[in-house]
Amino acid sequence: MKISYIGFGELIDSLESRFKKAAIQAVDFVEFVDSGVNTETLKESDLLLIGPLAVNPVKIIHNISRHDRLLAIVILPFPEQLVKAKQAILFSPGIGTNVLITAYSADDSVIAVLQNAARKTAQRRSFSRVQQHISMPAPTQVNHFPVKNLEVFFEKLPVCAVIYDENEVILSLNSCAKEVLGKHLTHSDKHYLHEFLSVNQDKANPGQYEPVEINGRFLDIKVTSFSDENKERFNIMLLNDLTDKRLTEQKLHERINLLEIANQDMEQFINVVSHDFKTPITSISLLTELILKGGMPQEKQLEFIKKIRQSSDNLKALLQGLIVLIDTKRVPSDKLEHLKFEDELLFIMKQYEDLLQEINAEVVYDFSGREEIIYLEAHLKSLISNMLSNAVKYRSAERQLRIVFKTRQEKGYVVLSVKDNGIGIDLKKNMDKLFNPFKRFTNQASGTGLGLSLIKRMIERNGGYVEVLSSPGEGTEFIIFLKEYT
Repeated sequence: MKISYIGFGELIDSLESRFKKAAIQAVDFVEFVDSGVNTETLKESDLLLIGPLAVNPVKIIHNISRHDRLLAIVILPFPEQLVKAKQAILFSPGIGTNVLITAYSADDSVIAVLQNAARKTAQRRSFSRVQQHISMPAPTQVNHFPVKNLEVFFEKLPVCAVIYDENEVILSLNSCAKEVLGKHLTHSDKHYLHEFLSVNQDKANPGQYEPVEINGRFLDIKVTSFSDENKERFNIMLLNDLTDKRLTEQKLHERINLLEIANQDMEQFINVVSHDFKTPITSISLLTELILKGGMPQEKQLEFIKKIRQSSDNLKALLQGLIVLIDTKRVPSDKLEHLKFEDELLFIMKQYEDLLQEINAEVVYDFSGREEIIYLEAHLKSLISNMLSNAVKYRSAERQLRIVFKTRQEKGYVVLSVKDNGIGIDLKKNMDKLFNPFKRFTNQASGTGLGLSLIKRMIERNGGYVEVLSSPGEGTEFIIFLKEYT
């Protein structure tokens, strides 16, 4: 495989080493100079790689497209540049479908993307050669149409290929297509081909086809038509395997989401340090300065010392909250276990036993919808504990507290709902801040405002999500979609 590259600088050494580490042989990296495009270099290349240091990727693409529109082009901006790069390509006319944008990463995930792009170049060039040969004179009899002569050629293509006539009768298919569409598919199996094409056709764009998933493989469908001298029309369908690309893009998307979350966390961290820490620190400083001036009655000094102690405790709670918040980002070392919801809830209720009795709280549960889950025990215990604690803290003084735990199975999630009849939350005013750390919406109970933020982080880090239903004075229901480990 020959890769031309531009805009990498010393980063290319890292990329080359990753190919060697993956034991991919015969990969030749050649630096490409955009000024005065060397068409011979492009013809010999399987891929053009535009790195994160390239000054104007759009201009480079336009220059190359004038000479070669078959060559796959992969743009690798840094993750923080990805959105801007995609917008530049999206709003630039004349950019072909041979251009792919994905974030540059320091791991091996990019290798599969580059290999797939190089295969696409080979497929486009092979297909172009097929189209050139199609214009050759053909015998008048369809049975003698040079379809059979193309079978040898198609067999060597790095893509699944099917030739069929206007009546959707298959004339030829290579071994790759037989494996994908079914080894026992016969050439006369018209019904299957018609159904396959009609089901996957893009309803908004006739003649275009949606990618299809067959036996865990993602396939891109391309169909082109041609005619012989007798004006009889035939079709070539190419099925390109996008599985590696899909999986790699999914991993890169997850990494980008993590980076975005990390950026948001950093902003929150800065806000907490600059704002929430400022108040107790200023209070401690001013009160200490007043005491040190002297001449203050002993009773007043004791009052100020108590206030200093209170500010110190607030500062300690904030600091401990930040430590816990950061700790939830670490890779869990907990062992995965088959956990029973009833056992976990009863364990947590035992810890709250005296308090629940004191306030005469009623805890009801129904785990018949899903009794067990494969999960991290520490996370499930923390989740149930926070839910129970929140319900107790924000109970209504007008009625006996009632908390209802239920489970059910929904699609790929185990759903745990926790409903109380407490004071409720005004979601119209507070939904956008509900899960932010150190945010509290009532002074009814003490705390750092960290519980809901921790719950959301733990659930999302394990692949789930949270929904909230609530109204002031009517209680709150948390609907927690847990992604079970398999």
